[in-house]
Amino acid sequence: MAQQPKFSPVLKGLHAGLAKIHKWYQATGQTDIYFVCLALDPSIKLEYIKRNWDQQRYNSGKSALDAVVIGFLVCQSRAQPDIDILPLRDKGYAGSWIRNSICSRLENEGKTRDPHRELRDYLNSPLEDVDDPIKWWGYHATQYPVLSRIARDYLSIQGSSVSSERAFSSGGRTGTKLRNRLTPETFEALQILKGSYHSGCIGARNNIDS
Repeated sequence: MAQQPKFSPVLKGLHAGLAKIHKWYQATGQTDIYFVCLALDPSIKLEYIKRNWDQQRYNSGKSALDAVVIGFLVCQSRAQPDIDILPLRDKGYAGSWIRNSICSRLENEGKTRDPHRELRDYLNSPLEDVDDPIKWWGYHATQYPVLSRIARDYLSIQGSSVSSERAFSSGGRTGTKLRNRLTPETFEALQILKGSYHSGCIGARNNIDS
């Protein structure tokens, strides 16, 4: 494109834009977040990385993913084990007795679980057509207990600052000079109310109908 005469008037701008793209693309290699997030998307896993990243970056990212898994397992072993994973509907004596009777097995399984095998099983499983990866991990938390905790932390990271900037902008319109005596509780309630209207969670038509 830069070699075509019709683009000569904007040649300087093209080079500047390419330099900016190269700068931020290189920045992705300075953190393991991108690799981990791609790997934990059940509809992508490592396929995109294998096809589009060089071998050195792939090996570096895979090592980082392994380190993240081990790190989460260490943190989990130091914390109290979450053994109440069976959603039993019976909350009476029978349900409590059943849960108490299997506590030791759940604890032993948590201690002897191989995180590398869990990661291998996940990566070797077929790709799935998933629209909401976070919801998918919620459904598979028992099957992949360590990976589901990692996914909960990594996949919730905002891909851009647009949402937070929009929230700050909305807050500026709420907290004007004429409303500088709003209490923090009232300010928070107004922001939640505005966000609910904008997202469609609530609406004037629904309120009237109800």
